Amino acid sequence: MRIIVSFIFILCALFVLWEGFFKEVRTLKMAPNKLQSYLVTELNKKYVNKELPTEWDQISVIKYRFPSAKAKKILAQSAFVKTNPKGNIKLTVTFMDEPDSNDFVLAQFELVDLASNNLKFEFFLRFNINKPLPN
Repeated sequence: MRIIVSFIFILCALFVLWEGFFKEVRTLKMAPNKLQSYLVTELNKKYVNKELPTEWDQISVIKYRFPSAKAKKILAQSAFVKTNPKGNIKLTVTFMDEPDSNDFVLAQFELVDLASNNLKFEFFLRFNINKPLPN
């Protein structure tokens, strides 16, 4: 009898683990390549419209931070910004969940001068990870 109860308990535990690890991934409707292409498109629009600082072309180091588990599962730390090996700017991109929202993630972009460690420019992008993007 103990063996049967133990077996049932183990099956239930495995089911709970399975749901916990994979349920969030299945509910995300945005494919990684679509999110990446969205970010690249938005950054290119800002670049063309001269909404990004001149230091954007001097990025030599990029650091990605993922306090948002949702964004980390989608992006998996895929690079989407070009670097300049001779540049003197560090870009830190932080993906965080929007407070009180299950759908939106904020991407914070910080450009910091490597020599002085001063913040040169900062902006945010907000995107809905549960709404499929058009192709």
